[in-house]
Amino acid sequence: MTVCRAPATKLELMTLVENGDVKQAVQIIESSNTNDHRSFVEPCGSLRVTLVHLAAWQGYLSILQRLEISNADLDASDKLGRCALHLAAQQNHVDVVKWLLERGAAVENRFEVRFLPKDEPYSATALNSWPKCDIGHSLPLPECWGRTALHQAVKAGHVDIVNLLLKAGANPDARDQRGVTPLHLAAVTVDSNDPKDMSRFERIVDILVSASASVNIVHPDTGTTALHHAVTLGSREATKRLLEGGAWPTARCIGTGITPLHIAASAGFHDILRILLFHMDSSFVDVQDEVGRTPLHAAAYQGHLASIRVLVDSGSNLASETKTGVTVIDAIFENIARPITFITNILDSLVRGTDKNVNQVVLDFKPLAPRDEIQMAVVSALIGAVPSIEQMTILQHPLIEAFLGIKWHRLRPFFFLLVIIHVVFVLSLSCYAMILLQKVFDIAIPAGRVLILCACIILGHNLLQLLIVPRHHTRQFETWLSAICVTISIGVAIAGEYRPTMMEATNQAESESFRQWILQSVSVAILIAWIQIMLLIGRFPNLGHYTLMFSTVLKNVFKVLIAFVWLIIGFALSFSLLFCGGGQFTDSWKAVIKTMVMMTGEYNFDDLVKTMDITEKNVVLQFVGRIVFLMFVMLASIVLMNLMIGLAVSDIQGILKEGYIRRLLKQAEFVAHLEWVTSHRIFKSRLVPRYLRMMYESKKMIPTQITLGVLTEYGKKNTGISEELIDALFDIAMRNRELDKECESHSPSSKRNEDCFNETVPSCQHGVKEFFRENLRTQRMQSIRRKLGRRRKSAI
Repeated sequence: MTVCRAPATKLELMTLVENGDVKQAVQIIESSNTNDHRSFVEPCGSLRVTLVHLAAWQGYLSILQRLEISNADLDASDKLGRCALHLAAQQNHVDVVKWLLERGAAVENRFEVRFLPKDEPYSATALNSWPKCDIGHSLPLPECWGRTALHQAVKAGHVDIVNLLLKAGANPDARDQRGVTPLHLAAVTVDSNDPKDMSRFERIVDILVSASASVNIVHPDTGTTALHHAVTLGSREATKRLLEGGAWPTARCIGTGITPLHIAASAGFHDILRILLFHMDSSFVDVQDEVGRTPLHAAAYQGHLASIRVLVDSGSNLASETKTGVTVIDAIFENIARPITFITNILDSLVRGTDKNVNQVVLDFKPLAPRDEIQMAVVSALIGAVPSIEQMTILQHPLIEAFLGIKWHRLRPFFFLLVIIHVVFVLSLSCYAMILLQKVFDIAIPAGRVLILCACIILGHNLLQLLIVPRHHTRQFETWLSAICVTISIGVAIAGEYRPTMMEATNQAESESFRQWILQSVSVAILIAWIQIMLLIGRFPNLGHYTLMFSTVLKNVFKVLIAFVWLIIGFALSFSLLFCGGGQFTDSWKAVIKTMVMMTGEYNFDDLVKTMDITEKNVVLQFVGRIVFLMFVMLASIVLMNLMIGLAVSDIQGILKEGYIRRLLKQAEFVAHLEWVTSHRIFKSRLVPRYLRMMYESKKMIPTQITLGVLTEYGKKNTGISEELIDALFDIAMRNRELDKECESHSPSSKRNEDCFNETVPSCQHGVKEFFRENLRTQRMQSIRRKLGRRRKSAI
């Protein structure tokens, strides 16, 4: 077995230093002769540790000074590459590090295995080569090969030592074996809840950036940059300093694609979000990760209202979709407690009075019409996310209503063109039916060709709808009505062209049967076509609510009939037995039809009594028939019919309100559909005339910010904004002005505090201003809503 060859005094001295007995160690050095001093500086043990390493690790500057006289190698490394500077920097011995640097210690010494077999790890050598000498085993082991003293100091958070090393010429971008730089290690051991840790971290980042450290180097393991780490910790100062040093706010994490914006939004650091947005181009605010989520998605998923407001104010797109089709609006409705109130607050803040003229209001449509997106994308996403018609009242917000009004006013010529096409189709279908009815076959064939042309145009429009937005239009009742009507019309028109030939080949009876089949098919198509005209009229501002009220009442009637249809069937079968002698009750189907007619009051009581007297001579049976008829009059004719009428008119205000909302909904759907169609590559191809494309492009885009007033363009008539709507917008602007005045009265007085206040709470949207805004909004919202409701009622 091998025995340590070092002198006993050397082992004793190194053991004393390693155990922290500095006084006795100094005495041994001072009492030793020159030859002993030379032996003191030689390496010892399996790891080849020197007394310099142990003294630096313990911070014993007095011992180092005495060893320097003995010509000790201050840069000597053990078998793991550890030198005195490594150990002193890691243990935060500032005086020792300063002393070593003053004597020219090498700042680029790295951890690396020295003098060891490649196939044998250092731990095995340490256990087998020097079993009786464990000097240096208590020293900290390297975590990664290739690290310098700067790596160790930065990871441990030793600010003064980092500063000393950089001033001595240490490379701030030194990479270890894995490619990790000191800046990557700055946040490793930091506790975000410890102010001292955060302060040390921010100072180290500032020192490294000042030393021109590369701030955009990607961590090889996590795929992140130093800015990712600073934002994760929630450090404003470190984030700001890194951005000033050239850090990229949109740097994407390898693998996930997450950027610092995503991290700040998800954690709710709205103040850091402002700093990031200030140092970047606003066109990158909607940067997406690997699954298509934007920072606004991240904020909405976590329900951070302040972060959502900051991103929306910076131009983030509320209609952006993930790869799974989830929009930001969807995320807001799923993760925020009162989404309608929150969106209403955002919309209210976009209506502001001008500073120079109190009679003018500025409407900001940027959140509703994001750049690089069709202008109806946000409204369409809002319509798709709202779960019920009751919550669709958000469309009645004055800002959205003004936006839709302007868009509708500019694009209504295209709607009129669609109405004209449908009217021509309906008229051609009706004329074709009259021609067939009069048996004027010479005119029927040309009229049928006109009908086919009109039907093909409408069919092309329906196919284009299904091609561009299939998920939406396949669920629309109007789409299926139009498809049925057009299909029947084309089939009838084609069959009509071959009718004369078929008449020559068949007898008169078969020809008449074929004619009746065509007439019945045309009758169904005509009914559906005119119903479509009624639905189209429902989109007109002045007439639409009546049509939509009709559909609402119709739904209520059907609901009542479904509940009480069993009562009608019961009376119908009873009447078919009681009045089986003749008349309308000869079979069950006729009995049901006659019973439903009798519910309207058409009893024909005398005819029924005569039929019953002729059928049954028994007085008892005649009495039963009269009792059943009396029960029918009471239950079906009086109670049931009055119930349906009462339900139809009981909540007339609710029907008016819902009709108004549905009219806005239909207008929004038409404008959005028109924009989707014209944004498709088919519309941009040569199939569409160039002048038509240019005419539409000039009309579909509206300004994202307009000034509303008496002397402005949008304050005049015929611009899509009614006088009642203008009054509502001015009410919101005046309310916002009062809120701003109350906010200013509570703002900090000193200039320094005012700067801080403005930096953390811009545009009077957060902090103290948001507190007063919410309080005043709660007090006044109900009164303003009632006022707007009265104006809409008078408009209707």
